[in-house]
Amino acid sequence: RGKMDLLELKIQDLEDSLRNKAMELEVCENELQRKKNESELLREKVNLLEQEITELRTELNILREERKCGVVSIGLEGNGTEEGQALWREVERLKAELQEERASNEQMTTGFQQERQTWKEEKEKVIHYQKQLQQ
Repeated sequence: RGKMDLLELKIQDLEDSLRNKAMELEVCENELQRKKNESELLREKVNLLEQEITELRTELNILREERKCGVVSIGLEGNGTEEGQALWREVERLKAELQEERASNEQMTTGFQQERQTWKEEKEKVIHYQKQLQQ
């Protein structure tokens, strides 16, 4: 009789542990989805920044070519160099921002992989507990 009570207590403990792990898993899955959404937004931002850099580089190259050929737009006389320098500073700023976004994205990806591994291990524990309960 005492042995049965111990087994019932063990089953109860395992069931409690299983419920707790299942709740933790659900919370982790929700967090993973939130992180995936955040990562997607960051990817979109990186793409927009890359596009903006490309446009600024094109504009800068056009200004350089105009300056080489002696073609200066009205209102830019004497400012061609300043305009080009301002564009160049903007390109450099955007490149730095893009680099930061990429680093952040890489760090987030690494974090996702670690979390995914942890959740996989937790899931395997839950499955193991379920198998124990079924025996």
